[in-house]
Amino acid sequence: TLGGAMLYGNRLVCVGLGDGGYFLIKNGEIAPAFPEDEDEPVANVTYSLCGEKAFEHMNARIIDMRTLDGVLLCTDGILGPYQSTENFKRSFVRPVVRRILDGKTNEVKQFVCDLGLRSGIGDDVSLAMILKGNTKSKNYK
Repeated sequence: TLGGAMLYGNRLVCVGLGDGGYFLIKNGEIAPAFPEDEDEPVANVTYSLCGEKAFEHMNARIIDMRTLDGVLLCTDGILGPYQSTENFKRSFVRPVVRRILDGKTNEVKQFVCDLGLRSGIGDDVSLAMILKGNTKSKNYK
């Protein structure tokens, strides 16, 4: 997964290429920021960007952050073990966001590290999350 995000005022510019994901977070719900790509490049094609058609699968979007609680970018090492967006939302996003909002960031670090060790898939397990300061923990129960 290659991806990046940049905040510019109230706008988030996000770009993604590969088999990870960007998710928009609003009112305790998440939704993919980009449409599913059935034919996305993975492994060395994405990593090295040497594939002739790699950039045909690149997604870019400018998002108005005033309409969201946050944005999550994660690699397929995070997404893979959960099998579906609904399971990912319920079993990963909600507990992680709730812990972050409750100030338990060390628990989140340990949770992500443990996930990487348990999965044993040989893929990186990393995430980036931007949450607005006024997001409420009660939304993520």
